[in-house]
Amino acid sequence: MKNRQMLFCPSDPVPHSAKPATDINGYNGGITDIGEECAAAPNGEQCVAERDHTAMWSYLLNSIFTHKSCRYAVEGALSGFATDPVIGSLDNPNVIMFSERNSVALDASDNSSFGYVPQDDYDTWPGEAALVRWGGDTPYANQGWIKFDRHMKGANYVYYDGHAKFMRWGRARLDQYPDHKVRFPLDTPPE
Repeated sequence: MKNRQMLFCPSDPVPHSAKPATDINGYNGGITDIGEECAAAPNGEQCVAERDHTAMWSYLLNSIFTHKSCRYAVEGALSGFATDPVIGSLDNPNVIMFSERNSVALDASDNSSFGYVPQDDYDTWPGEAALVRWGGDTPYANQGWIKFDRHMKGANYVYYDGHAKFMRWGRARLDQYPDHKVRFPLDTPPE
């Protein structure tokens, strides 16, 4: 794991953590108590990444598979939490689980709109703008959590069943949602 950048995206221009952790203890800087982690362990991977505004990972998890998965059950798009049986029972079970992280914007010290170095997931329910056009009146106005145009105007996406696909946003946007209906769609989304 010495060169994490090469493992994820050889063409990614974002500098990655200089001291990647090899286990959870190293990732947490050796701390076991909850509290001021960076004060207690300033050389922990997350503390170093936040201090230096460097990427810790290259992909984000679609958070319908984590802490907010009940949101789509409440809406009726899923019959429960996003588990194997629930996703497998969908008419179209092709749901994107991981999208390329917009590391440049998320790690930027001048991005007060949506920048957050430890960001490791993204929420689809606030709508499409949060994913690709969140920035407001900042240098990141036409960006969001996802780097949808990293490679030849497209990006790599990993689906829940494990297959990966290169797509442009015009197609990938539908598969971000379990019912393939974009929430709060942009009037003019990226192609």
